Amino acid sequence: MCKSIDYIFRLPRVYKRLIQVLVDSTSLTLSFLLAMLIKFEHWDKVLDRETWLAFFITLPVSIYYFVRLGFYRAVIRYINQRALKTIVQGLVATTLTLIAVSFAMGTPSPITISVVFFLLAFVSIGGIRYLLRSAYRRASIKNRTRVVIYGAGAAGAHLVNSLKHSDQHVPVAFVDDWRGMHGTNVEGLEVYSPAQVGQLINDYSVEQILLAIPSATRARRRAILNALEPLMIPVQTVPGTADIVAGRARINDIRNVTVEDLLGRDPVPPQPLLMQANILGKVVMVTGAGGSIGSELSRQILLQQPRQLLLLDVCEYALYRVEQEIKALAERHHLDISINP
Repeated sequence: MCKSIDYIFRLPRVYKRLIQVLVDSTSLTLSFLLAMLIKFEHWDKVLDRETWLAFFITLPVSIYYFVRLGFYRAVIRYINQRALKTIVQGLVATTLTLIAVSFAMGTPSPITISVVFFLLAFVSIGGIRYLLRSAYRRASIKNRTRVVIYGAGAAGAHLVNSLKHSDQHVPVAFVDDWRGMHGTNVEGLEVYSPAQVGQLINDYSVEQILLAIPSATRARRRAILNALEPLMIPVQTVPGTADIVAGRARINDIRNVTVEDLLGRDPVPPQPLLMQANILGKVVMVTGAGGSIGSELSRQILLQQPRQLLLLDVCEYALYRVEQEIKALAERHHLDISINP
Protein backbone atom coordinates (compact mmCIF):
# COMPACT_ATOMS: atom_id res chain seq x y z
CA MET A 1 0.00 0.00 0.00
CA CYS A 2 2.72 2.45 1.02
CA LYS A 3 4.79 1.57 -2.05
CA SER A 4 1.78 2.17 -4.32
CA ILE A 5 1.12 5.59 -2.78
CA ASP A 6 4.79 6.52 -3.04
CA TYR A 7 4.80 5.41 -6.70
CA ILE A 8 1.77 7.58 -7.48
CA PHE A 9 3.33 10.63 -5.83
CA ARG A 10 6.53 10.14 -7.85
CA LEU A 11 4.78 10.07 -11.23
CA PRO A 12 5.33 13.01 -13.61
CA ARG A 13 2.97 15.89 -12.89
CA VAL A 14 1.12 15.47 -16.21
CA TYR A 15 0.20 11.88 -15.32
CA LYS A 16 -0.85 12.85 -11.80
CA ARG A 17 -3.14 15.58 -13.14
CA LEU A 18 -4.65 13.15 -15.62
CA ILE A 19 -5.32 10.65 -12.80
CA GLN A 20 -6.96 13.41 -10.75
CA VAL A 21 -9.25 14.34 -13.65
CA LEU A 22 -10.30 10.70 -14.13
CA VAL A 23 -10.87 10.18 -10.39
CA ASP A 24 -12.87 13.41 -10.10
CA SER A 25 -15.01 12.51 -13.13
CA THR A 26 -15.73 9.14 -11.55
CA SER A 27 -16.49 10.74 -8.18
CA LEU A 28 -18.90 13.24 -9.73
CA THR A 29 -20.68 10.49 -11.67
CA LEU A 30 -21.04 8.24 -8.62
CA SER A 31 -22.18 11.18 -6.49
CA PHE A 32 -24.90 12.01 -9.01
CA LEU A 33 -25.98 8.36 -9.21
CA LEU A 34 -26.17 8.11 -5.41
CA ALA A 35 -28.14 11.35 -5.23
CA MET A 36 -30.62 9.92 -7.74
CA LEU A 37 -30.91 6.68 -5.75
CA ILE A 38 -31.57 8.61 -2.55
CA LYS A 39 -34.33 10.67 -4.21
CA PHE A 40 -36.08 8.03 -6.35
CA GLU A 41 -37.17 4.52 -5.51
CA HIS A 42 -37.64 3.24 -9.06
CA TRP A 43 -34.79 2.52 -11.46
CA ASP A 44 -36.66 3.94 -14.43
CA LYS A 45 -36.42 7.42 -12.90
CA VAL A 46 -32.86 6.86 -11.68
CA LEU A 47 -31.75 5.91 -15.19
CA ASP A 48 -33.76 8.61 -16.99
CA ARG A 49 -31.97 9.29 -20.28
CA GLU A 50 -32.63 13.04 -20.41
CA THR A 51 -31.44 13.57 -16.83
CA TRP A 52 -28.18 11.72 -17.44
CA LEU A 53 -27.66 13.53 -20.73
CA ALA A 54 -27.84 16.83 -18.85
CA PHE A 55 -25.31 15.50 -16.34
CA PHE A 56 -22.83 14.28 -18.97
CA ILE A 57 -23.07 17.67 -20.72
CA THR A 58 -22.25 19.30 -17.38
CA LEU A 59 -19.37 16.94 -16.50
CA PRO A 60 -16.69 18.33 -18.89
CA VAL A 61 -17.80 21.86 -17.98
CA SER A 62 -17.22 20.96 -14.32
CA ILE A 63 -13.70 19.74 -15.03
CA TYR A 64 -13.07 22.96 -16.95
CA TYR A 65 -14.15 24.97 -13.90
CA PHE A 66 -11.67 23.11 -11.69
CA VAL A 67 -8.88 23.62 -14.23
CA ARG A 68 -9.58 27.36 -14.43
CA LEU A 69 -9.61 27.61 -10.63
CA GLY A 70 -6.13 26.05 -10.52
CA PHE A 71 -7.35 23.04 -8.56
CA TYR A 72 -5.08 20.57 -10.36
CA ARG A 73 -1.99 22.67 -9.73
CA ALA A 74 -2.27 21.98 -5.99
CA VAL A 75 0.19 19.41 -4.63
CA ILE A 76 -1.86 16.77 -2.80
CA ARG A 77 0.74 16.09 -0.13
CA TYR A 78 0.53 19.80 0.88
CA ILE A 79 -3.20 20.29 0.35
CA ASN A 80 -4.83 22.69 2.82
CA GLN A 81 -8.04 24.60 3.51
CA ARG A 82 -7.52 26.75 0.43
CA ALA A 83 -8.09 23.63 -1.69
CA LEU A 84 -11.41 23.04 0.09
CA LYS A 85 -12.46 26.56 -0.84
CA THR A 86 -11.60 25.80 -4.47
CA ILE A 87 -13.64 22.59 -4.33
CA VAL A 88 -16.66 24.49 -3.01
CA GLN A 89 -16.34 27.11 -5.74
CA GLY A 90 -16.04 24.48 -8.47
CA LEU A 91 -18.98 22.44 -7.18
CA VAL A 92 -21.21 25.51 -6.81
CA ALA A 93 -20.51 26.37 -10.45
CA THR A 94 -21.08 22.72 -11.45
CA THR A 95 -24.40 22.49 -9.60
CA LEU A 96 -25.69 25.75 -11.10
CA THR A 97 -24.63 24.61 -14.56
CA LEU A 98 -26.41 21.28 -14.07
CA ILE A 99 -29.61 23.07 -13.05
CA ALA A 100 -29.35 25.44 -16.03
CA VAL A 101 -28.75 22.60 -18.52
CA SER A 102 -31.66 20.60 -17.09
CA PHE A 103 -34.00 23.56 -17.48
CA ALA A 104 -32.74 24.23 -21.01
CA MET A 105 -33.49 20.62 -21.98
CA GLY A 106 -36.94 20.80 -20.42
CA THR A 107 -36.21 18.12 -17.81
CA PRO A 108 -35.58 20.04 -14.58
CA SER A 109 -34.49 17.80 -11.70
CA PRO A 110 -35.77 18.30 -8.14
CA ILE A 111 -33.64 20.80 -6.22
CA THR A 112 -32.99 18.17 -3.56
CA ILE A 113 -31.00 16.10 -6.07
CA SER A 114 -28.71 19.06 -6.78
CA VAL A 115 -28.17 19.69 -3.05
CA VAL A 116 -27.42 16.05 -2.27
CA PHE A 117 -25.16 15.83 -5.32
CA PHE A 118 -23.22 18.88 -4.14
CA LEU A 119 -22.69 17.42 -0.66
CA LEU A 120 -21.70 13.97 -1.89
CA ALA A 121 -19.32 15.38 -4.50
CA PHE A 122 -17.66 17.63 -1.88
CA VAL A 123 -17.12 14.70 0.47
CA SER A 124 -15.77 12.41 -2.25
CA ILE A 125 -13.48 14.85 -4.08
CA GLY A 126 -12.13 16.45 -0.92
CA GLY A 127 -12.07 13.22 1.07
CA ILE A 128 -9.99 11.32 -1.48
CA ARG A 129 -7.31 14.00 -1.44
CA TYR A 130 -7.16 14.25 2.34
CA LEU A 131 -6.98 10.45 2.62
CA LEU A 132 -4.08 10.39 0.16
CA ARG A 133 -2.33 13.19 2.05
CA SER A 134 -2.83 11.36 5.34
CA ALA A 135 -1.55 8.07 3.88
CA TYR A 136 1.51 9.81 2.45
CA ARG A 137 2.33 11.43 5.77
CA ARG A 138 1.92 8.18 7.67
CA ALA A 139 4.24 6.44 5.21
CA SER A 140 6.87 9.18 5.48
CA ILE A 141 6.81 9.22 9.31
CA LYS A 142 8.82 6.00 9.43
CA ASN A 143 11.92 7.75 8.11
CA ARG A 144 11.58 10.95 10.18
CA THR A 145 12.81 11.86 13.65
CA ARG A 146 10.00 11.97 16.22
CA VAL A 147 10.26 15.18 18.25
CA VAL A 148 8.53 16.94 21.14
CA ILE A 149 8.10 20.72 20.89
CA TYR A 150 8.89 22.55 24.15
CA GLY A 151 6.74 25.69 24.02
CA ALA A 152 3.13 25.73 22.81
CA GLY A 153 3.04 29.43 21.92
CA ALA A 154 3.04 31.13 18.53
CA ALA A 155 6.62 30.03 17.79
CA GLY A 156 5.79 26.41 18.60
CA ALA A 157 2.66 26.43 16.44
CA HIS A 158 4.58 27.94 13.52
CA LEU A 159 7.35 25.37 13.97
CA VAL A 160 4.87 22.48 13.92
CA ASN A 161 3.34 23.75 10.66
CA SER A 162 6.80 23.88 9.11
CA LEU A 163 7.79 20.43 10.38
CA LYS A 164 4.61 18.83 9.03
CA HIS A 165 5.95 19.50 5.54
CA SER A 166 9.49 18.50 6.46
CA ASP A 167 11.12 15.21 5.53
CA GLN A 168 13.33 15.19 8.64
CA HIS A 169 11.14 15.67 11.74
CA VAL A 170 7.63 14.69 12.82
CA PRO A 171 6.18 16.45 15.91
CA VAL A 172 4.22 14.17 18.27
CA ALA A 173 3.38 16.43 21.25
CA PHE A 174 3.82 19.82 22.91
CA VAL A 175 5.29 20.54 26.33
CA ASP A 176 4.61 23.87 28.05
CA ASP A 177 5.24 25.35 31.51
CA TRP A 178 1.89 27.13 31.75
CA ARG A 179 -0.68 24.97 33.52
CA GLY A 180 -3.53 26.58 31.61
CA MET A 181 -2.26 24.94 28.40
CA HIS A 182 -2.02 21.41 29.79
CA GLY A 183 -4.54 19.05 28.22
CA THR A 184 -5.38 21.42 25.37
CA ASN A 185 -4.64 20.87 21.68
CA VAL A 186 -2.47 23.11 19.51
CA GLU A 187 -2.20 22.37 15.77
CA GLY A 188 -3.66 18.91 16.43
CA LEU A 189 -1.09 18.00 19.12
CA GLU A 190 -1.82 17.65 22.83
CA VAL A 191 0.01 19.87 25.31
CA TYR A 192 1.67 18.15 28.29
CA SER A 193 3.42 19.24 31.48
CA PRO A 194 7.25 19.28 31.61
CA ALA A 195 7.00 16.59 34.30
CA GLN A 196 5.59 14.22 31.64
CA VAL A 197 8.50 14.51 29.20
CA GLY A 198 10.02 11.22 30.32
CA GLN A 199 6.70 9.44 29.79
CA LEU A 200 6.34 11.02 26.32
CA ILE A 201 9.79 9.77 25.34
CA ASN A 202 8.79 6.21 26.23
CA ASP A 203 5.24 6.32 24.83
CA TYR A 204 6.06 7.99 21.50
CA SER A 205 9.67 6.82 21.01
CA VAL A 206 10.76 10.48 20.97
CA GLU A 207 14.29 10.98 19.66
CA GLN A 208 14.70 14.74 20.08
CA ILE A 209 13.31 17.77 21.88
CA LEU A 210 13.02 21.15 20.13
CA LEU A 211 12.89 24.34 22.21
CA ALA A 212 10.42 26.79 20.62
CA ILE A 213 10.71 29.65 23.11
CA PRO A 214 12.66 32.37 21.25
CA SER A 215 11.56 35.11 23.68
CA ALA A 216 12.78 33.27 26.80
CA THR A 217 15.72 34.71 28.70
CA ARG A 218 19.08 32.92 28.83
CA ALA A 219 18.44 32.07 32.47
CA ARG A 220 15.11 30.44 31.60
CA ARG A 221 16.67 28.43 28.80
CA ARG A 222 19.42 27.31 31.13
CA ALA A 223 16.85 26.15 33.69
CA ILE A 224 14.96 24.16 31.03
CA LEU A 225 18.14 22.55 29.72
CA ASN A 226 19.14 21.59 33.27
CA ALA A 227 15.74 19.95 33.78
CA LEU A 228 16.06 18.01 30.49
CA GLU A 229 19.66 16.92 31.05
CA PRO A 230 18.88 13.74 33.08
CA LEU A 231 16.72 12.43 30.21
CA MET A 232 19.80 11.96 28.02
CA ILE A 233 18.05 13.09 24.83
CA PRO A 234 19.34 15.54 22.17
CA VAL A 235 17.96 19.06 22.49
CA GLN A 236 17.88 21.68 19.74
CA THR A 237 16.37 25.15 19.67
CA VAL A 238 14.91 27.77 17.37
CA PRO A 239 16.77 31.09 17.00
CA GLY A 240 16.29 33.89 19.51
CA THR A 241 13.86 36.75 19.01
CA ALA A 242 16.67 39.22 18.22
CA ASP A 243 17.95 37.09 15.32
CA ILE A 244 14.43 36.57 13.95
CA VAL A 245 13.54 40.28 14.11
CA ALA A 246 16.88 41.27 12.54
CA GLY A 247 16.25 38.87 9.65
CA ARG A 248 19.33 36.78 10.40
CA ALA A 249 17.25 33.65 10.98
CA ARG A 250 13.77 32.21 10.58
CA ILE A 251 11.59 30.62 13.21
CA ASN A 252 12.01 27.17 11.64
CA ASP A 253 15.84 27.38 11.45
CA ILE A 254 16.57 24.67 14.01
CA ARG A 255 20.08 24.83 15.48
CA ASN A 256 22.11 23.16 18.19
CA VAL A 257 22.21 24.63 21.69
CA THR A 258 24.93 27.30 21.86
CA VAL A 259 27.22 28.43 24.64
CA GLU A 260 24.99 31.48 25.15
CA ASP A 261 22.05 29.16 25.87
CA LEU A 262 24.08 27.49 28.61
CA LEU A 263 25.43 30.73 30.06
CA GLY A 264 22.51 31.26 32.39
CA ARG A 265 22.39 35.00 31.70
CA ASP A 266 22.34 37.36 28.74
CA PRO A 267 25.87 37.83 27.33
CA VAL A 268 27.56 41.16 28.01
CA PRO A 269 28.79 42.74 24.75
CA PRO A 270 32.38 44.04 24.71
CA GLN A 271 33.07 47.77 24.89
CA PRO A 272 34.94 48.68 21.68
CA LEU A 273 36.57 51.82 23.09
CA LEU A 274 37.91 49.94 26.13
CA MET A 275 39.29 47.14 23.98
CA GLN A 276 40.88 49.47 21.44
CA ALA A 277 42.68 51.38 24.19
CA ASN A 278 44.95 48.38 24.80
CA ILE A 279 44.97 46.81 21.32
CA LEU A 280 44.72 49.38 18.51
CA GLY A 281 48.12 49.86 16.89
CA LYS A 282 49.95 47.71 19.46
CA VAL A 283 51.71 44.35 19.49
CA VAL A 284 49.46 41.73 21.11
CA MET A 285 50.38 38.14 22.01
CA VAL A 286 47.78 35.44 22.66
CA THR A 287 48.95 32.39 24.62
CA GLY A 288 47.05 29.15 24.04
CA ALA A 289 45.87 30.56 20.71
CA GLY A 290 45.12 27.08 19.34
CA GLY A 291 42.40 26.37 21.91
CA SER A 292 38.73 27.32 21.73
CA ILE A 293 39.08 30.37 24.01
CA GLY A 294 42.43 31.44 22.58
CA SER A 295 41.26 31.19 18.98
CA GLU A 296 38.14 33.27 19.72
CA LEU A 297 40.26 35.88 21.50
CA SER A 298 42.55 36.01 18.46
CA ARG A 299 39.57 36.66 16.17
CA GLN A 300 38.23 39.43 18.40
CA ILE A 301 41.65 41.03 18.85
CA LEU A 302 42.29 41.00 15.09
CA LEU A 303 39.14 43.04 14.47
CA GLN A 304 40.47 45.73 16.86
CA GLN A 305 43.40 46.23 14.42
CA PRO A 306 46.62 45.69 16.40
CA ARG A 307 49.90 46.45 14.68
CA GLN A 308 51.07 42.87 15.12
CA LEU A 309 49.39 39.72 16.44
CA LEU A 310 51.57 36.98 17.96
CA LEU A 311 50.06 33.51 18.34
CA LEU A 312 51.55 31.09 20.88
CA ASP A 313 50.58 27.45 21.53
CA VAL A 314 52.32 24.18 22.43
CA CYS A 315 50.35 22.23 19.79
CA GLU A 316 51.87 22.83 16.37
CA TYR A 317 48.84 21.66 14.41
CA ALA A 318 46.40 23.78 16.47
CA LEU A 319 48.70 26.76 16.01
CA TYR A 320 48.88 26.22 12.25
CA ARG A 321 45.11 25.90 12.01
CA VAL A 322 44.35 29.09 13.93
CA GLU A 323 47.05 30.96 11.96
CA GLN A 324 45.38 30.04 8.66
CA GLU A 325 41.98 31.00 10.01
CA ILE A 326 43.16 34.37 11.35
CA LYS A 327 44.95 35.19 8.10
CA ALA A 328 41.80 34.35 6.12
CA LEU A 329 39.78 36.57 8.47
CA ALA A 330 42.23 39.45 8.01
CA GLU A 331 42.06 39.08 4.23
CA ARG A 332 38.27 39.00 4.30
CA HIS A 333 38.16 42.28 6.28
CA HIS A 334 41.02 43.82 4.26
CA LEU A 335 43.23 44.26 7.34
CA ASP A 336 46.98 44.81 6.85
CA ILE A 337 48.16 43.24 10.10
CA SER A 338 51.29 41.20 10.75
CA ILE A 339 50.30 37.76 12.07
CA ASN A 340 53.12 35.62 13.44
CA PRO A 341 52.84 32.19 15.11
